[in-house]
Amino acid sequence: MQRSKAGFFEALWKVGVAEYDNFEGIAWRWQSMDGAMFKAPLAQEAVGPNPTDRGKNVSQRHLLVDGPGIPLSLVVTTANVNDVTQIDVVLDAAVIKYPSSVAPNLCVRMRAIAAKVPWL
Repeated sequence: MQRSKAGFFEALWKVGVAEYDNFEGIAWRWQSMDGAMFKAPLAQEAVGPNPTDRGKNVSQRHLLVDGPGIPLSLVVTTANVNDVTQIDVVLDAAVIKYPSSVAPNLCVRMRAIAAKVPWL
C-alpha cells in the first residue's frame, strides 16, 4: 500500500509506456475509451451506489487505450458517473501526452458529442 501511495506503480507504468513508444510506437491514429464497474469492498475512495445493482457500493474504471490496446490512462470514479463526463479527465490523466503533430481521433469526436449533450 505504501508503494501505491508513493506513486511507484504509476511511475513504473509511465516508464513502460515510454519504452513501448520508443520500440513499437503508440498507435495515435485511433484510441478507445470505455468504463467498467467493479466491486470494491475494501475501497475507501471513489465508491458509490451502483444504479443497476440495488445500490451496492462499487467503483467504475474509465480506461483509454491506443489501437492495439496499450493502456494510456486509467481513472477510477464512483459507479454512478457517466463515461461521457469523464472524457477530459481521462485524457488529462494519460501517462504519455499526445504529440503535437498528431490530432487524437475518437477523443476529439467524443468531446464534441459531450459538449452537445444537454443532460450532462
